[in-house]
Amino acid sequence: MNFVRIVGSAVAVMCAVGIVRADTFMLRDGAEVEGTVLRTSADGRVTIRTAKGISTFGVLEFSDETQIEHFEELAESILLRMEAVDEGQASADAPVKAKAGSKRHRGTGGKLKAKTPVSLAVMGAGAVLFVIGSLWFAIATFSVSPLWGIALILSSGIASLAFLVLHWDDARNPFYAIVLGVALIVSGMMLL
Repeated sequence: MNFVRIVGSAVAVMCAVGIVRADTFMLRDGAEVEGTVLRTSADGRVTIRTAKGISTFGVLEFSDETQIEHFEELAESILLRMEAVDEGQASADAPVKAKAGSKRHRGTGGKLKAKTPVSLAVMGAGAVLFVIGSLWFAIATFSVSPLWGIALILSSGIASLAFLVLHWDDARNPFYAIVLGVALIVSGMMLL
């Protein structure tokens, strides 16, 4: 019964982590802004909800690393628009497409890379719990009978399912650990 309470608490913590998740953005002057991006606009403004309220920044106010990690396409568009205006090719309001070979665009495929430490930690905890649950399940099969353990190793999951159904009392807690590990991995992936 305690294990069910632990599982429930872990799920509640996962939900809370997903709700209060915030990113940290570095500005060029070294200041940090922690919050969640509400919107970006074509003219390069980024609106962020912080603990103190809602703030708006120009995308070029952020450090290069933050621009690449969070606002690459927007920053690229603004920089290309500025280059076009400097060369007299377009007005400041004209839409500009990113060049495929531009220095900042190369190697990322134009995809945003917003990997947060929280999501990686949740996925890591899920992987550890999955491995522990799997080893615990294997130990439970061998403790019932060496034949069950050998069947677990040689079969492709059929013996695991049969053992789970036939020996629920022995397999229940390892099974819950495996399920919780998978849930943590999936929710960590959803936080990415």
